[in-house]
This record gives sequence, C-alpha cells and structure tokens, in this order.
Amino acid sequence: MGARKIRFHPKKYRHNKQLDKLFNEYDEKVDLFKNYMEICISIFLKNLKLPEKLMTRILQTAISIPESKDAVVINACLPNPPDMPATKEVRFIKTHNELRESRLSERERNKIYDEFIYSLALALIRLTFTLDVRKRVDLTTLNGWVRYRDEANGKITEACIISLQVRRKEFTSVNLRYVDAKACFRKLKGVGS
Repeated sequence: MGARKIRFHPKKYRHNKQLDKLFNEYDEKVDLFKNYMEICISIFLKNLKLPEKLMTRILQTAISIPESKDAVVINACLPNPPDMPATKEVRFIKTHNELRESRLSERERNKIYDEFIYSLALALIRLTFTLDVRKRVDLTTLNGWVRYRDEANGKITEACIISLQVRRKEFTSVNLRYVDAKACFRKLKGVGS
C-alpha cells in the first residue's frame, strides 16, 4: 500500500492490518478464529443503516465455535416487531402549513419485520461461510432471539423465534440475489414462529 494511502486513511489501514493479522493466525487457535469472526460480523452489523433502536439490540449478537472449528453458532439478537419503524410517509400539507404522517398497517409492519429478520439471518450465515476462506467451517447454526415483556407475568423474557442449521455445500448452492428470504429460509429447513 502506498505511503499516500496510509497517511490518508491511517485508521482504515490499522484496522485492515489488525484483520490481516487475525486472519493469518486464525488457524492456530479457536479463540483467534472466533475473535476474527466476531470482529468481521461486528463490522458488518455496524455498517447496517438502521434506526438506533434496532441497532442497539442487533449489536448484541454473539457467536460460538467448538474446538473442532468446523461449525459456527450465531445467537442473533433481533428487535421486537413493535421496534420496527411505523411511519409510511410524511407529507407537507401546504394549505395547513403542517406535516402529516401516515402509518404502516399492522400487516405491513409484520411483513417488513419478517423480510428483515429472514434477510438478516441469511446474510449472517453467508458471512460466516464467506469469512472462512479456508473452508474449515462446514456447518452454521443461527438462532434468532427476541427479548420482550411477557404479558402473562410482566417479566422480561427471551425467546428463540427463528432457527436454521445449514451445511456449507447446501447454502452456497443458493443464489441469494434472486430468492425470497423467508421462502429460502424455510427451504433450507429453517424454523420460524
């Protein structure tokens, strides 16, 4: 890399050097491989352009890797459906000199929520297989968790609302560019509530 680029993007250069070092050493220890995966997934999640309310929850996503390094388990922290944006559009009414907001229907919000969580799940699984350029990881499991207040007892509860376990060969044969995320998730034998 040229000296000019290093001076122009020093933070980016240091960050890339850190990733390169982790990548080169990740064969040696499970902890380094896990650290490498966590950093990359964290960067991916931080670069999503989402409202802060959604990001706070999503950034709590965690991964685990067994000693064999042939599998990755992602425990994705998902937002609750009520956390999704509800505004459909905002119009300026010139005659009244005011802004009017129209809201999404409950059905529209649920559809957007489903598309979001299934798309995020597939993206995270794809990312784990893509990051493992040495192709050691053969199996990825994703569990999508929500935290909510249980109306029956008033306590904060966590529940797994989506789960998918898929092998590299099966997943990489799918062209994600042309699929409906929910249909693809189910075809891969994913379970969602």
